[in-house]
Amino acid sequence: MRSSSILAVHTAMFATFMVASPTLSILVMYHPELFRGRGLALLCVTGIVVTLGIWRRYGECPLTTREKGALVAEGRQPYEGPWLTHYIYKLSGVRLPDKFGTYLSLTLLLWPTIVGIRYW
Repeated sequence: MRSSSILAVHTAMFATFMVASPTLSILVMYHPELFRGRGLALLCVTGIVVTLGIWRRYGECPLTTREKGALVAEGRQPYEGPWLTHYIYKLSGVRLPDKFGTYLSLTLLLWPTIVGIRYW
């Protein structure tokens, strides 16, 4: 798979995650008949466990590892550090800590977990 395809998939997945996290929280708070708090809490706790487990095993997101491998296979220099901080810097010039993506992902999972427990 080409590095640009992996980047597109990675970006689409992260964008969906960024939208779904607050949207599902709002649905639980204002329309519990559509999505129950228990389901949201269990979904997010599962996400936290899977995310931490995968990142502990691979050292970073597996899509980042695949993209870097694809860059090498294409004869291009892979970037250093995590995917999110690399592209934020590349697009905006803002340098963020390497753990920023991890903290953001866990926050996006923790907030709906709290909402889900509150509206269990």
